[in-house]
Amino acid sequence: AEALLAHARRRKRAPRGRSRWCMRARWVTALALGGSRASRGFQVHPGRRLPVCARARQAPTMAEATAADDAAAIDAWTAASPDADAAVVANLEAVRARIAAALEKAERPAPATLVAVSKTKPLGLVAAAARSGQRDFGENYVQELHEKATAAAAHAGEDPAAAALRWHFIGRIQSNKAKLLCSVPNLGCVHTVHSEKIAAALQRHWAPAEGGGGG
Repeated sequence: AEALLAHARRRKRAPRGRSRWCMRARWVTALALGGSRASRGFQVHPGRRLPVCARARQAPTMAEATAADDAAAIDAWTAASPDADAAVVANLEAVRARIAAALEKAERPAPATLVAVSKTKPLGLVAAAARSGQRDFGENYVQELHEKATAAAAHAGEDPAAAALRWHFIGRIQSNKAKLLCSVPNLGCVHTVHSEKIAAALQRHWAPAEGGGGG
């Protein structure tokens, strides 16, 4: 086992041209250490003297597991706990007080629009903020925005707060996402049109979506 480990360490420092041998060396290292079937990211096919090494499906990382949990809760309009609801309301009141003070100091008569950024937050927290009077919400990712807006729109008939939402897109837009963005229910504003190409794509997809639920 010690000889195999030493061989593997030497191969691990080999140049890119010997990557095939490095793969085998890493498999030998995992086997010598008593690794599992998917040790070090390679899957072992038993019964062969020189096994074929292939990428094994990795166990989900903590971030991926958290993202999966968030996705499962994204359409739960009432998922937030009472404590979370109270925290959201308290934070909103504090931000509104700061905005009012800034407007008074600047002597601006017109009210400012607060866009609450709800990126990666579950829909239950959006619901808590909406019930306390918050109407405008900003999202960075088109897919997440579409899912949340669609889920909220499904509750519009039973909750007036859901019906009054206005969604803002504040992230960078990819042209292949323009059609999906234009189909977002209650989309109020796109803040980040950074090129003529993106503007043309939005214009092209907006007219069909406008009659079917976007905007």
